Amino acid sequence: MNFRHLIAILVVSCLLIAAGIYQYSEHGLTSMVNEIFGLVNLSPNELTLNVHGTKLLKLNNTKEKVKWVSANANIASVNKYGRVFAHHIGETTIYAATKVASYKCHVLVDRSYIHMIDCVGDSITYGTGVVKQRSRYSYPSLLDDAFSYDVYVHNYGAPSHTMQKEGDLPYEKTGFLKKVEHDQPDVILLMLGTNDAKDYNWNKMRLIRDYIVFVERLQKLTSHPDVYLMIPPATCMTHRGKATHVVADYVDELPDLITKIGQITHTHVIDLYHVTKGHSDYYFDKIHPNALGNQKIVHKIVQTLEKEYYL
Repeated sequence: MNFRHLIAILVVSCLLIAAGIYQYSEHGLTSMVNEIFGLVNLSPNELTLNVHGTKLLKLNNTKEKVKWVSANANIASVNKYGRVFAHHIGETTIYAATKVASYKCHVLVDRSYIHMIDCVGDSITYGTGVVKQRSRYSYPSLLDDAFSYDVYVHNYGAPSHTMQKEGDLPYEKTGFLKKVEHDQPDVILLMLGTNDAKDYNWNKMRLIRDYIVFVERLQKLTSHPDVYLMIPPATCMTHRGKATHVVADYVDELPDLITKIGQITHTHVIDLYHVTKGHSDYYFDKIHPNALGNQKIVHKIVQTLEKEYYL
C-alpha cells in the first residue's frame, strides 16, 4: 500500500465516522459525547417544591450506584434512592454522583398548604384559662379558625405536665407522643416549660437536656414536620404562686433557655413571653391566658406560620 492509498483510506474513514456521528443522535454531538464519556442527565434539572413536598429524581442511562447529597438538607434533603423532601422555604442543590459522572439539580422550596398541626403542651395549650369554652377559645381552636381552608388542628395539651422526665408529671408519659407519631403532622407547636418552673421541679440543665431529646424525637418523624418551639407566656405574679408553685423568676428564664434550645436543634422559636408580658388583661388567673390572651397568642403564631405556609 503506497502513501496515496493510505491517505485515501483515512479520508474515507473520517467521512464515514462523521456520517455515523450525525446519524447517532437526533440531538447532535451532545448526546454522543455524553454516551461516550458516561455523563448522565439528572431529571429534572430544575425542581420547585412546596414545603413538605417530595419528588423522586432519576439518573438516565446509568445502572451504576448513585450517591445523593444535598447542599443544604435543612431546606431539602435527599435519601439514598434520590427522593427529595422539602422542609423549609429556600434554595439548595441536589448532587448525584457515580464513579464516572456527577450532575446536579437546583431545588426551590416555596410555601405550601398545611394539612395538620399538632399542638403539644400543658394546661395553657389545653385551655384551662377558658375551660368552660375551650372548644372555642383555647389557642388550638382559635388557630383552627384562622385558616381559609380545612386544616386538622389537634389539641394535645396535658395540664400540669413537664418537659423534664424527672418532673412530677412528665409529658412523655401521657400517651400524646404516640398520637403525634401516628398523625405524622406537617407542623408541631411545642410549648412546655411553665410546670418545669415550679419550685420543686426546676432544674435548668436537666430541662435543656430533656427538651433537646424531645425535639429531636419529633424531628425524626417520617413526615419531617416543622417544629416550632413556643416560649410560654409570662406570668402576672411577682414571685411564686401559692397554689401552683410556679416561680415567676424561673418563668422569666425560659425565653433565653428556649431560644438557646432552638439554636441547638435548628428549630423555629415563637416568643409568646413578650407578647403577653405586662398585660394582666390577657389572663384568667395570672398564669393561664383568657380568650383575649389566646387571641393574641394565635395572632403571633399566624404571623410566623404565614412566612412559610398559605393560611
